[in-house]
Amino acid sequence: MSILSNPFVLSILIIGLIWLYIKYFHKYVEQFLQWLGAIPKSSNGKIFVTLLRVLYHNWYIVFMLLLLWILLFRQAVGDDIIDDYLSNLPLYQIWEKALSLLSLSSTLFLMSAAIWIIPFFMYSPQRQRQIESAPSSYFLGTKIMALLAMAPYGIVGGKFLAFLSETLHLNIADWVINLAFIVLFFSIQFLISRISNSSIGEIRFFKKVFGKSRYTNILAWILIWHIALILATILILKVLDTTSIMCCIVPIYMLFSSSVVFRLLYYTNDTKLSKEEVTGLVAEMLSVKNRKASKIIYTLLALLLLSGIFYYFIVPSLTATNSLYILLVVFGFIILYLDYMRYLFNNSKNPLAKIFAAVAIIVLVIMPFITPSKQFNVRLLDYAGDIDSKISLDTALNMRLRFIKSKDTSGRGNIYIVCGMGGGSRAGYITASVLKVLDSLDGTFLDRTLCYSTISGSSPGVYHYLKTRDSNNSDPRFLSHIYQQNYNSSGVFGLLFGDATEAFFGSLLSKPLSWISDSAAPNGFYDRNVRIRREYEFALQQALGGNYGNGWWDKTFGLNTRNGNNRADYFESYFQKKPGQIPIHFINTFEVNSGRRAVLSPFAVKDSNVFTNAMLPLQDSSFAKDIRKKDIMYRDATNLSELFPFLSGASKIGDSSNAQFVDGGYFENYGLATALDIFEHIQRIDTSSARRIKFILIKNSLQDAKIDKAAIQLVAPLAGAISSPFTGHANHFLKLFDNRFGSSRFHKILFNGDSYKVPLTRALTKNHIDSMNVFLHVTKLDKADSLTNFLK
Repeated sequence: MSILSNPFVLSILIIGLIWLYIKYFHKYVEQFLQWLGAIPKSSNGKIFVTLLRVLYHNWYIVFMLLLLWILLFRQAVGDDIIDDYLSNLPLYQIWEKALSLLSLSSTLFLMSAAIWIIPFFMYSPQRQRQIESAPSSYFLGTKIMALLAMAPYGIVGGKFLAFLSETLHLNIADWVINLAFIVLFFSIQFLISRISNSSIGEIRFFKKVFGKSRYTNILAWILIWHIALILATILILKVLDTTSIMCCIVPIYMLFSSSVVFRLLYYTNDTKLSKEEVTGLVAEMLSVKNRKASKIIYTLLALLLLSGIFYYFIVPSLTATNSLYILLVVFGFIILYLDYMRYLFNNSKNPLAKIFAAVAIIVLVIMPFITPSKQFNVRLLDYAGDIDSKISLDTALNMRLRFIKSKDTSGRGNIYIVCGMGGGSRAGYITASVLKVLDSLDGTFLDRTLCYSTISGSSPGVYHYLKTRDSNNSDPRFLSHIYQQNYNSSGVFGLLFGDATEAFFGSLLSKPLSWISDSAAPNGFYDRNVRIRREYEFALQQALGGNYGNGWWDKTFGLNTRNGNNRADYFESYFQKKPGQIPIHFINTFEVNSGRRAVLSPFAVKDSNVFTNAMLPLQDSSFAKDIRKKDIMYRDATNLSELFPFLSGASKIGDSSNAQFVDGGYFENYGLATALDIFEHIQRIDTSSARRIKFILIKNSLQDAKIDKAAIQLVAPLAGAISSPFTGHANHFLKLFDNRFGSSRFHKILFNGDSYKVPLTRALTKNHIDSMNVFLHVTKLDKADSLTNFLK
């Protein structure tokens, strides 16, 4: 049984069984495909071979579909996408629900059409003669492509069903869910076929506008059926408007939507067609009339996909755009792009056209590997204050300790070092909210906090908390507005297409954004790191201004951060202007090439022994010769700590150093290493204060070391490298603190995201926020809790 549980061994066994019974496998696959696609019986014996040939020649389509499946089913972002969609739907007005459903089916249709559509207008006379010599083979290929074009509906619909099974706590395998969608899909589409088919009468309005065209007639009926489906769906949602109902209704809508498209656009019952009739159909496909219609539809599809991508480029924020739309539009465009270039290369007689097509394909392949020197760069800015008045870290620590002692006449009160664990938006919201709870439990807590040491998502969490203190904002919507945003979409778009395209075309694509926003792109690139920083800042400025609008316009265009009343903060100057008055914020990141922890300190570290084997970019002259005169934005500093794998890019600081920084969790995910360095430094300079120091770690996950199963040998080294910083280094420091300081001086505030069903995500929903607020409420009210005793 243990051998069969190994996916590699299981795959080999399945392949071996297929090989042994290849004759029967071949036979039944052909019968299934013939039934599925209503393929003419005259194609018997050729279907399986044609299927393999179609998959081989259209490998890029297969790759895009596989990538879509992996992103939705095998990555955490897949659950984020569906959860975000279903959680936001109940918050919409009835007309917004209709638009949301129509947007979902439209983007699916665009990707599906990109797979299915054939540019007959591109065919050269030579290619036409090849097709005419073997019309049955060509027709069979179009039928298989039609089936392949339905895969996006199956993948996305299957993922909605998978999310439904998770919501109902059903432990169902992914392949079972995908199979269930296929069964339901064909059951429903046969029901639909009883009501409507592709030969249904023409609509007079479309006939008058577009003339007699089978294409426009089919599209008109697709539109009418979708409107009917949406009206029926939103009537149900108006009565039963809950997230659990959404989980059921949206997959059903997807099933009917895909069935309508399948029946009206892709499917005709051709099982009884003779060879002569197939030849006639192929001749109709290659006719002048159809070639003209093909060109119109092909151009329209390309323009729609291009306009969608252009929209993603120019809008200041993508927080209101579900990542699923981006996946479908980008993948649809890439498929159409590669398809067109392939046909151009194969069918054009013009040598220049062939060269252009070849270069265009090469460009698409190499673009992701091009990163201009200034892309993903955090700019060093001129320090905003008086450089001569800058103070060092030692001076800042002494000033802060004196301030704490001035608030505590007994000389025995606690001094706190607070650490924040990484964990995406969940970490940010929990960290900021727990600090507010600590203030409510002990009114002197902030005044007695020496410093913060944060990792990843907890870094912006501390920044947002400090901004609530600065503005005396007690509105409970302040933090929830900042964190109830979808910060995934900008990362998804940049990763899949945006950053690579901007890297290749530069300001030609960055410039349009300046037409609708006066916030210029740093270094000329709106890469995915820049986008998420802007989105965070939009949300913060909205909250500071009391504008808690959650509509599409508010989320997409936000407040103008340059003309707003609240200017964005510089990191060093924010603390240098208030030395001793507020806790010092140490932000942890990780340098890729050296494998070292990097600490962003707002005060210059003159003693090189303070931080053990750590880089100090803001004090290192290799990043700029006049580094003492430089600063970075506070938002940039926090972002350097939370550069999630893939959804963010490795950043540089300034233009002089090749050092690249990623999420601080790559070293250890608690911030305890820096906290220990600060404590030991305090021991050297002020022993009496060191005795009073207590540590608080705000955890948002158990992060226990678990050995569920042995890793496959080939991936074991990679699995070890990935686990090392999280359950290795981090828990090493956790045990070190437990052993050295004990529960009397080291307290862990644990929010178990698994228990409260809040995933590691950058797209928190209202349900996630409500769930975390339950935890915060319990923490605040439980006066007998060990936390209250710890603070005494």
